[in-house]
Amino acid sequence: MGRSDVEIKSEEQMKNLAAFQTKALFHAISFPNVQRIVYSTCSINCLENECVIEDVMTKRGDGFEVVEKVSIGDDFTRGSDEYKFGKHGVYFHSEKDQTTGFFVCVIERSKESKESKE
Repeated sequence: MGRSDVEIKSEEQMKNLAAFQTKALFHAISFPNVQRIVYSTCSINCLENECVIEDVMTKRGDGFEVVEKVSIGDDFTRGSDEYKFGKHGVYFHSEKDQTTGFFVCVIERSKESKESKE
């Protein structure tokens, strides 16, 4: 069984990565014509995943919504329900899914926001 990134990264490294990922996601939603963003990390740590999604959606997510039902099959782990958008994310773990571990979440421009642009 391989080591997960939670064991490898220090708390400082995770905070730095989360800050970068938050900045990148803020930038992505700033494009006026963006319709869908797939946020994915090679991490199984909430700080880099649910926390980033929650931070971005809370501060600048007007006009966007997190897709609740990502269609990728039935055998996966949902994110943490400790976060508002946590259960909308999907985790893949090294032990169960034969991956190095990663997270996926989809953000789309809201229907109302799309209609106002037309």
